[in-house]
Amino acid sequence: MNKDEATRIAGAITSLRPDWHFNGLMKVLGDDRICTKAYTDIARVFVALALDPNSQRPTRVYEDGDWWDAAKRWISSGPEIPHGRPDDCDTCHRPRDAAHIDHEYVPRDGYERAPMPEHLRKQLTNPTTHHEENRHG
Repeated sequence: MNKDEATRIAGAITSLRPDWHFNGLMKVLGDDRICTKAYTDIARVFVALALDPNSQRPTRVYEDGDWWDAAKRWISSGPEIPHGRPDDCDTCHRPRDAAHIDHEYVPRDGYERAPMPEHLRKQLTNPTTHHEENRHG
């Protein structure tokens, strides 16, 4: 994941969780345990984490939890697809223009976007429900 991708994730997550500050999210996204993973996986993990009413801080991502299975559940709810962008390398899943030191770029076959799971779609279309539950529950 590069800085632009991390910035997009942090911006999206602050929309879901205004109590999570952009700079704090960028610090978490820059951690070696996070930034080495695929952009789409981390985006899905953070959406699941942000929508979990028990998540008080984004640093919870460092713990084991269901949010780490979010990307797998997301993909398993639709067609089986590779992670990432259509032009990512099929070998290392890095962007096409990234340095490929130990191998040549390998284009991907059969890339499709997975559908969003219904339970996340409902939470995203009615975000006030999640925040109201946190305030009163």
